[in-house]
Amino acid sequence: MTMNDHSSASNANSSDPMPSYNLFIGGLEQNTTEETVQKYFQKFGKITDVNLMIDWVTNKSKRCAIVFCAN
Repeated sequence: MTMNDHSSASNANSSDPMPSYNLFIGGLEQNTTEETVQKYFQKFGKITDVNLMIDWVTNKSKRCAIVFCAN
């Protein structure tokens, strides 16, 4: 998935009927998974993707994520 796959809320030329929103979530527990984050935020609206930040060297969670919301 690339940065272009997620529409910007300020993109007036988008063919999407609803704008999309990106949320930065910090302070997660070390063992939090993308699925856990998605399940939690689904109660607030449609989640299109979750990107859990992983340290490339240690392969451990950086304890933050970006949640891509449709509404």
